[in-house]
Amino acid sequence: MNDEEYEVLSRYLGDLLDDVVEKFKYDVDVDEEYDELLGFIYRALVRAWFKGRRPPISRLEEKLREIRRREKKKLIILLSFYISRYLRMKRVLTLR
Repeated sequence: MNDEEYEVLSRYLGDLLDDVVEKFKYDVDVDEEYDELLGFIYRALVRAWFKGRRPPISRLEEKLREIRRREKKKLIILLSFYISRYLRMKRVLTLR
């Protein structure tokens, strides 16, 4: 994920990530793990929405804007799912 993609994801998902972590009491220190979590979510969204191909920044921003405006509740559920997967992955890696 480059700086532009980071900025776009941060703009459209940053506050929602904080809200989801707080609402569902996930064991994530957003201040310390924000970059890693955002990168994990970015890779997951690219796989799901763009079939694994890196989208142009304009297309990514358009998709995030549209989803956030039209289907915010579904986006919150999706973020919750990805945060739980991130935590599961992190837990598995620390067991090794």
